[in-house]
Amino acid sequence: MVDGPVSNRRFSRRVVRQAIVIGAAVVMAMIVIIGGSYLYRAGVQSRAEAAKQAREAAAQSIARELAAPFLKLRADMSALTRDPDIVMLFERADPAALEQEAARRAQVFPGALKLRFFLPGRYELDTTSDPPLSYISLDLLRRAEESAGPISLEAHLLGKPGQHIVLVDSIRNTAGQLIGLAHLSLDVALFEQTISGLAPGGGYLELRQADGGRTATLAATGKGPGAGEPVIVSVADSRWNVAYWPAGGGAPPGPPAPTRAGHSAPAPAPPRAVGDRAE
Repeated sequence: MVDGPVSNRRFSRRVVRQAIVIGAAVVMAMIVIIGGSYLYRAGVQSRAEAAKQAREAAAQSIARELAAPFLKLRADMSALTRDPDIVMLFERADPAALEQEAARRAQVFPGALKLRFFLPGRYELDTTSDPPLSYISLDLLRRAEESAGPISLEAHLLGKPGQHIVLVDSIRNTAGQLIGLAHLSLDVALFEQTISGLAPGGGYLELRQADGGRTATLAATGKGPGAGEPVIVSVADSRWNVAYWPAGGGAPPGPPAPTRAGHSAPAPAPPRAVGDRAE
């Protein structure tokens, strides 16, 4: 059949319809591909954000557990410094009686090495006692005199003879006037005792103290640092923080492998000194 004007018009319409159908199919395919890609990326981002939040929540939980025994020590110290008998003793301002009472009261603190009571401004460097009273402790005592708030716990002389944890508090009379200071030295073994009871979910964690860009590892437990950067969380009422590497595949926790205070984990190498200025 010879194509005439009508058949040519019909052929042209058929071609147009086919082109429209093909074009619509291409557009739909592109929408599906682009939409699927967007949903995939959104899902990946959502999973990554959820994993990040889970890591941060785990690190926060660990930091709270690590802080708990030291907050209890802080509460016990606060109760001691507000004891009416202690306040009365400081009002008498008898150094010999204060020294004797400090030795007796030290026994109520787990891990206590030495409890010292001082009248305001009546303290000096003591490198002969065990543990010693270092320049950093003198600085803490001065800060306690000048501040109404708590002084953060910190570790002194890390990796050296006489290393210890320090807790300082002030004693005030009923009028709120400063009448004395309490300086408690604690065994660094408390770090190991605290961290060894934690199960970091098959991961690895370190308790650290940092100052001026330098860091010392106080204790560690787990299966060794993983790849990538750890989650860093501060430990309340202290100069310490937790560095936490979660388990790569969510493996169950293994036996803890704590390290000594002032040593890098997992190898027991001497630490970098932290803020100890000419003790």
